[in-house]
Amino acid sequence: MVTLVAMAVTPAVAFAQPRELPGDDADWGARPRVSASIGLFTPTGEIGAEYTQPLTPGFEVGVGVGAGLTGAQFAAMPRLRFGRGPFAITLGVGVSGGPFRPNFCLGEDPCMDGQVDALWINGEVGGQITSRAGLAFRVFGGVGAVAATVRCTAGTCGSIDGQVLPFLGVSLGHTF
Repeated sequence: MVTLVAMAVTPAVAFAQPRELPGDDADWGARPRVSASIGLFTPTGEIGAEYTQPLTPGFEVGVGVGAGLTGAQFAAMPRLRFGRGPFAITLGVGVSGGPFRPNFCLGEDPCMDGQVDALWINGEVGGQITSRAGLAFRVFGGVGAVAATVRCTAGTCGSIDGQVLPFLGVSLGHTF
């Protein structure tokens, strides 16, 4: 009986077709993507993970979570995509949130005792290279501005609304 099952399954496995790779005229990066990122002050923190879903060939939405220097971060970033094949440029505007210490206070500074849970508006530009097999590398940078504070234990809460912070990051992921 085992021999019959093995004989029936072996031809199907032997002739299984590999995943079809996109052609030269396809936009290789305009597929759903999961990626890990590292950076400085990025919307998902210094280390994060993102899922990106293309809604049309020229428009995608990324959602992510991560950890910043001051705690957990979350982000959502709709992006316009320009380019086809392995290369694309992206432009996005989105929101992020998480804990933030005003003025980059260090251990000996008295403002270290305070923390703000802030909501940020972010603008970003990025470049992406995607292989035919789906490996995606992305470099991105931009600026974020504090749009609102949710909870504040710092003495400088009112003065951080509108504070602008640049960010820069890289991500490595895979499309599917």
